[in-house]
Amino acid sequence: MIKKIGVVSCIVLLILLIVFQIHVINSFESLPERAEISLIDDGGRKFYPEDREFLNQDFLISRLKEKNISVGKNKISVILTDENYPRFWNFDMTEGKWFSENKDEAVISNELAEKLFHMEDAVGKEIDLGDVSYMVSGVYEEKDLYKKAVSGRERIYVPLNSNFDGDNIDVSKLLATGKNGECGKFFTERFAEKFFLCTGPENYKDYEIKDMTRNIDIISQFLTGYVFIVQLLLFIFICRLFMRDFVLCFDKYRKASEKQYLGEIVSENTTEILITSIKWAIMVFASIFLVRKIIDFQFYVPGKYLPTDYIFDFKFYSGVFLQKTKIPSMFISDYENLYINVFHLCAVISASEIFLSLVLYLILWKKVFSSRVV
Repeated sequence: MIKKIGVVSCIVLLILLIVFQIHVINSFESLPERAEISLIDDGGRKFYPEDREFLNQDFLISRLKEKNISVGKNKISVILTDENYPRFWNFDMTEGKWFSENKDEAVISNELAEKLFHMEDAVGKEIDLGDVSYMVSGVYEEKDLYKKAVSGRERIYVPLNSNFDGDNIDVSKLLATGKNGECGKFFTERFAEKFFLCTGPENYKDYEIKDMTRNIDIISQFLTGYVFIVQLLLFIFICRLFMRDFVLCFDKYRKASEKQYLGEIVSENTTEILITSIKWAIMVFASIFLVRKIIDFQFYVPGKYLPTDYIFDFKFYSGVFLQKTKIPSMFISDYENLYINVFHLCAVISASEIFLSLVLYLILWKKVFSSRVV
């Protein structure tokens, strides 16, 4: 009884883990793909409007910069950006709309709106950021998955050329994505090539481009990799079951043939032979299906997640698993921290799924193959 309860509990927990993992993957998949370029030590250099105009011919570009302030007890990160920024982050607007670039408007989260205005509608209300007053044009929903990645500050988005930073619209960070919002293969390489063509390598030497275009492939690999392992285990189980049944039937009818003719054996065991034939046919087709799935499986892991020299370099893997972004900018650290958090979460879920599946597999294996009846 206790053993049955344990098996049922493992199955229920395994199903819950798979459902939760699918939910996490789907939530992360809604984040737009993008490349991020940042001047590490700009030395007074900035990305200029003409740079953006040239890059806009082939890419969708968003400029941004950040200022940290305090409003009362609330720590605020004022994000100065443009009308394209919603294409680089998954905003669900609950009230109002994104700001117009040429107005002193602001977009805030639903949590900050509740803190500042309580139960009242925030759209149309004014907030003071330093010496500048802004009208709230929209409120976005702060999702639980994203909150785990933020820097602990409330975020307020304002137009890049608003009065908050005077007339200074120079920025040291750019975001880029495809015109249709999607990034194809080697997108970051093409963007870097275009960027150098635009500016000249000598003008922006201290830069860093972050490739955020294939993260969903890596995150999805945890689930598809788990499915691959399950398929492999099922293939081994079916082959073992087929071999056992074949040996049992062979031994049974070999002994029967010593006392009876073949016709007599068939006539006496017609139903059993038919059922066994159907079962074997199902096993064969299932094995072919699994083999095809196993062969077609594509394992996608960029080079930074695999050691170049020695595949069993466990220090390398532990370093990847524990990596933390060193870039101080909130824009990059939030997006990358979100990816790292989801990466770790999916890794833990997958490890739990594999452990539970192996336990159930061993129990089933022992139940089916522990005793051999001839």
